[in-house]
Amino acid sequence: CDADFVEFNNEYLDFVEWVENHLEGFYHSEYFQIQKLNNQLIDSQRALIRSKRNLEMALEENKKINRKISEARQAAEQASRSKTQFLANMSHDIRTPMNAIVGLTKLMQYSLNDPETLDSYIQKLQSSSEYLLGLINDILDMSKIENGELTLKEDTYTKDEFVNSINTVIKPLMDNRDINFVFQMNTHIDCIRVDRLRYNQIFFNLLSNAAKFTPRGGIVEFLFESIPPKDDKVGIRFRV
Repeated sequence: CDADFVEFNNEYLDFVEWVENHLEGFYHSEYFQIQKLNNQLIDSQRALIRSKRNLEMALEENKKINRKISEARQAAEQASRSKTQFLANMSHDIRTPMNAIVGLTKLMQYSLNDPETLDSYIQKLQSSSEYLLGLINDILDMSKIENGELTLKEDTYTKDEFVNSINTVIKPLMDNRDINFVFQMNTHIDCIRVDRLRYNQIFFNLLSNAAKFTPRGGIVEFLFESIPPKDDKVGIRFRV
């Protein structure tokens, strides 16, 4: 019995050794498999984090692009509105000297035998034509206006030239509506330095609107007067 017991124990021990060897290899292999999967999981998590970060950056960049597109669209819409308003204003401005030119050419037909009167009409026609040409140049230079590059052209403008321009362009508008136009120059100033086109444009707009919105038979007064100087600067007041 003792021998059998010893033999049994030896076989058992061999079996246990065999199991331990194989289990150790099995667990060892499984451990590395688990480590490999774990590393793959960590790499996937890192890749996911990078993808998420890239996606967030792409979304933020997309927002910036959308904002720029929106701003560009708004700027384009504003530019379109500005152009429309500009052209509407220009059409109004152009009609003013055109009416004077048309009226003067009609009057000239009846003054062919009166050289002095004809010469006066020709001078007024030239004044209106120069103003109209300046307005047309404005339209052609619209890009300069949009970019804020429009510059004033300073020049000497005499009182007599200003009076002649007002009477040439505005007086016929008033006469066509039977409006009594009173133009007074109460000033000792004989000339000023201005951009003639812009200067005339201001008063032509004011006075043509006055003619438009004053009832027939009404009165429009335009007063050009001196006021006390301030800070060594000459004072002028205009009243419509």
